[in-house]
Amino acid sequence: MPTDRPVAPELAPRQVEALLEVTRALLRRPAAEGTLGFVLAQAVAVVPGAEAGSVVVRGEDGRFRFVAAVGFDLEALREVSFDEADILPDVAPDGRAQVIREPDRRNAEVLSPERYRTLREAGDTASIKATVAVPVVLDGAIVATFRLDSKSDPDAFDAVACRAAEAFADQIALVLGRLRQGARAADEAAEYRDLYRTARRQAQELELLGRLRQALARGRELDEVLRLTVEATAQALQVVMVSAYLREGEELRLRHAVGYAEAPAVLPVGTGVIGRVAATGAPALVPDVARDEGFLAPREPVLSEVAVPIVADGEVLGVLNAESGERHFGEEDLRLLSAIRDQVGVAVQRARLLEAVRASERRFRLLAENARDLVCLHEPDGRYTYVSPSSRAIVGWAPEELVGRSPFEYIDPADHELVRTAILEPLRAHESVDPVTVRFRTRDGRTVWLESSVQPVVDDAGELVAAVTASRDVTERKGFEERLLRSALYDDLSGLPNRTLLLDRLDHAIERYRRDARHRYAVLFLDLDRFKLVNDSLGHVVGDVLLTAIAGRLRDVVRVGDTVARLGGDEFCVLLEDLEVQEEAERTAARLQEAMARPFLVRGRELFTTMSVGVAHARPAYATSADVLRDADIAMYRSKTSGTGRHAVFDVAMHDQAVARLELETELRQALGRGEVRPAFQPVVRLADGVVVGFEALARWHHPTRGVLGPEVFVPLAEESALIVELDRAVAVAACRAMARWRAGGRRWTVSVNVSAHHFTVADVVASTEAALAGSDLEPSALRLEITESVLMAHPEQASLALERLRERGTLVQVDDFGTGYSSLAYLQRLPIDALKLDRSFVAAISGPTTDEGVRTGGGREAAREIVATVVQLARNLRIDVVAEGIENDEQVAFLADLGCAYGQGFRYADALDEEAVLPWADAHDSAAAPA
Repeated sequence: MPTDRPVAPELAPRQVEALLEVTRALLRRPAAEGTLGFVLAQAVAVVPGAEAGSVVVRGEDGRFRFVAAVGFDLEALREVSFDEADILPDVAPDGRAQVIREPDRRNAEVLSPERYRTLREAGDTASIKATVAVPVVLDGAIVATFRLDSKSDPDAFDAVACRAAEAFADQIALVLGRLRQGARAADEAAEYRDLYRTARRQAQELELLGRLRQALARGRELDEVLRLTVEATAQALQVVMVSAYLREGEELRLRHAVGYAEAPAVLPVGTGVIGRVAATGAPALVPDVARDEGFLAPREPVLSEVAVPIVADGEVLGVLNAESGERHFGEEDLRLLSAIRDQVGVAVQRARLLEAVRASERRFRLLAENARDLVCLHEPDGRYTYVSPSSRAIVGWAPEELVGRSPFEYIDPADHELVRTAILEPLRAHESVDPVTVRFRTRDGRTVWLESSVQPVVDDAGELVAAVTASRDVTERKGFEERLLRSALYDDLSGLPNRTLLLDRLDHAIERYRRDARHRYAVLFLDLDRFKLVNDSLGHVVGDVLLTAIAGRLRDVVRVGDTVARLGGDEFCVLLEDLEVQEEAERTAARLQEAMARPFLVRGRELFTTMSVGVAHARPAYATSADVLRDADIAMYRSKTSGTGRHAVFDVAMHDQAVARLELETELRQALGRGEVRPAFQPVVRLADGVVVGFEALARWHHPTRGVLGPEVFVPLAEESALIVELDRAVAVAACRAMARWRAGGRRWTVSVNVSAHHFTVADVVASTEAALAGSDLEPSALRLEITESVLMAHPEQASLALERLRERGTLVQVDDFGTGYSSLAYLQRLPIDALKLDRSFVAAISGPTTDEGVRTGGGREAAREIVATVVQLARNLRIDVVAEGIENDEQVAFLADLGCAYGQGFRYADALDEEAVLPWADAHDSAAAPA
């Protein structure tokens, strides 16, 4: 959403390229914890001032721990953990990057002594001079913090570094989101594998039990039944020593055995493991026979034994026993042996045998039919032979509608080749099959994404006889992945490509032009004129609707193959490719501006806007997309200097001028730090007698090589870069100190200083004024703040509150350049204003020429005199003083004095004076002004 905050600083080309590389890497490979280290390393490498960094992630227990670090010992840092209260001081209230100076002191205040000592020893935090910290938020909660550290410079991180850190923190959020999703997917995959292994084991057991059931059904003699049982047990457990005993009174007699050189023919009930099972009717699992005191050792070496009772109608008929000299039996072996035993008992009572087999079959079917996933059996060619009832809920098809049909009838044709290469070919080659995600047509015509895992079923010869698939609907997950990709490359509000995608496409266009200059391209940088007025007057919701409508109109104007992108706020960009002639770009810019000239209907209201356009044509000198975008931006700002709704084409001279302005801005920033910007003082006199009553402090830059520079050279630049706040404060402090010294010497003068709109907030202007007064011991009544009409009208509520507080403290306020604005005069009654400063343009016209044309048009000297007289009378009625600026001659002095204008300043008395020249000039002037 566009805001009235300053536009975020541009990232450097290295930072943009690093972010693009991170995005490409995340799209190419699955997320892993090591990916966090990769993103961190990229950030440390390209963010200005960064020498080290770390990523601290919230674990399942709610505590935060280091998972990635550059410039620190990560293994040592893993011993340190934080709770949320420890992390919160690093989180800015608006969720943006926060620069922390002296982070070691902050750690000492927040952490317990033990954890602080551990952190300091592990991370050498005492060496860190500055940190930029960014919270990482997922699903509305802080899940991590991303930190970059400087070990050498406490002022290492500026706005560009913060902006870059936020961009890399967004990549950390993407990685953590994918790690979360991957963890869930891994858990689900493990669940699937267990299900598939269980299904396969159940299928094998079912097949074995089925064969045994058929064999037992054909058996006529009990010995035959027991022989089949023993042999099946040996096969199922893959052991060689299996025996079956039947109970006769208090004895157990061996009826059949395999694998023994000589098995006991008779065993008393209660003796050994077999006798204990017969006596208790409970199965026995002896993983280690050496630990069982009742074990009867045969001639063959035995490690483990498992035995189950053969039961019918609640009566123990005998015992089925297995022993192994090679492995230790487990619960699965006991369960399988019990399943076999069930059929032996029912061999005596065939009805129970059949019921036991059916129960076993039902258990297997219950597993498939109650699964949340779609479980299917397939022929080797893929046709369905069994479909679980969950098909109705997942794809809408009933099981009977799918059985006998091929999945290819329902899978999206675009995924057919994937199924053949990723599933069918590996199955036929007896290779493992990884889960595959395909689009599947539902009964109501929708398309869902199914993620399917495949398990082959082979016969004894190893031939593929069937396949088991388990499929899960992952449509929601796929949608999330697509939204994730889209959010990384497209603007959420307008749906247009964002800066990342634009730069990528522009890089491709540059490369094509390098290979063949016939592939001309051009970039149009678009900035809406006065769009902030829409947000301030109608609100951000209306502003967002207007931006969306503008995006749609831009798309309608350009060609199909061109790219319209939103860079942020009210800035857009158009990439034109394959231009026949360069003039096509200018014609497109004109069409775009014509389209913007038509009104937009937003919520029943007609809104008008214009657009400034900068055009940058393809040039062999361009190496990166950032270079082209920079020059288009420069051209756009040049178009704004010519008025609204204009466009300009970049040329090299524009770049040279921009570089010169940047160099001048850098010099000004340094000059403020070195104290080169100091006030000069223009006298303010009482017009009635010419006596000095005060001075206006005017900024002068004492440049080391260019001499003294006037405000017209550097103040506009300071306004653009927000250095004006620091400049105003520096001038105010120096002026107050000078005036305090003069008043201490007996002078009763006042000093007026200018206040820029950039820091005209209640807290700022009041605090700055109090700081200037406190640093000089100057009485508040000796200080006058000069504020322009535009500031008062742009911030009426803030202005009223601030001026009231200043009035309470005794500081006076006067309106500068009065009469040049177009605002209502009602504020003169509402606001606590002490004086008006009549603009120099009206004062100059007082003694200007009078012509017939001037009289007819209302201009010239007479009109100016009428205006000045009106202003003076208005001020007198409101009991407000008037100070006339720009007085240059005696005629102007006489006219103003006759009107009752109290004070004036200008070249008639003196230009702005250096501080050292004020007292000598004032003494000479007052002596001359005194009556003879």
